[in-house]
Amino acid sequence: MLSAPPPVRSATPNLFVMDPRYVNPVSHQWSLNLESQIGKNASVTIGYLGVRGEHLSHTRDINLLPAEATPGSFADGTPVTFYRHPGTAGPTRPNPNFGRISVNDSGADSIYHGGFIQINKRYGRNFQLLGSYTFSKSLWSTQTSAAGGQFAWEKGPSEYHVPHSFSYSFGYELPFGKGKPIFGSANRFANAVIGGWQLQGIMLFRSGVPFTVGMSRDVANTGVGGQRPNRIGSGKLDHPTLAQWFDPTAFVAAANFTYGNSGLRILSPDILRTVDFSLFKQFQLSDRSRLQFRCEAFNLPNTPSFAAPNATLDTNTVGRVTSTATAPRQMQLALKLTF
Repeated sequence: MLSAPPPVRSATPNLFVMDPRYVNPVSHQWSLNLESQIGKNASVTIGYLGVRGEHLSHTRDINLLPAEATPGSFADGTPVTFYRHPGTAGPTRPNPNFGRISVNDSGADSIYHGGFIQINKRYGRNFQLLGSYTFSKSLWSTQTSAAGGQFAWEKGPSEYHVPHSFSYSFGYELPFGKGKPIFGSANRFANAVIGGWQLQGIMLFRSGVPFTVGMSRDVANTGVGGQRPNRIGSGKLDHPTLAQWFDPTAFVAAANFTYGNSGLRILSPDILRTVDFSLFKQFQLSDRSRLQFRCEAFNLPNTPSFAAPNATLDTNTVGRVTSTATAPRQMQLALKLTF
């Protein structure tokens, strides 16, 4: 009986290690809210929330050739630091016996600032409106190999950065059934059928998380792809389309053995918009049992919100939107028995 062949050892294995100085993340939060009553049935709240994250977990590759910093400027004159290293015919690493040496440490941090206004309005006992708007900024600082090797740190918008968010919700008890304006004298059977129905709806409109323009090939010759191009223009289009969401000519590949100067999450995708709706009724079967019927619709108007475009500069589909960020309309019916 033949035995299995021994495993083949990779010529350049990758390593993953924990930093012995790793500490648990710390979160600091502070807020201030001001609330005022408007008339008898309305209130307005204005507030601010700040969140600071320290010692956040992240992974960095310590087996990349250190980059040399060179001062420069963007096309508009804004100062920037360029990174390059003396490349060779093949990828160079400080320890050629290994590929990636990934260290999980707690060196990242984040900051969030958000201001909001919320208005709550009641129309009698049966109808309530709630609207809110939030303007916020979420930034983080983390090591970014694609921006300049193992010692490159970058501060920019985080993956939770949503600058604008508006939501509007309502709840309405239909005026049918015993004691209501319509069919107020309904008998017990009729009231069980037409009474106690409620409507609820939620509308949400918010910014999409910005995206980063990158390269697929290893321009800096470090053995790790996904680096940035040079940014020579804004990249924004006044009238973006699904076929061309941003201007690729605003970016050019960096020179060989160098890192590009394009930043983190500098362009915005489509806004996200959803409208959800529900109709439900609760039947009192006995003193201890209730039956609830729900009809729910998600993305009721079936309006698509598009995902970020392909942002890899050296591909044929750069700038093209190929997917959606929200699901198509979904409807469901449900019965819930409580006893």
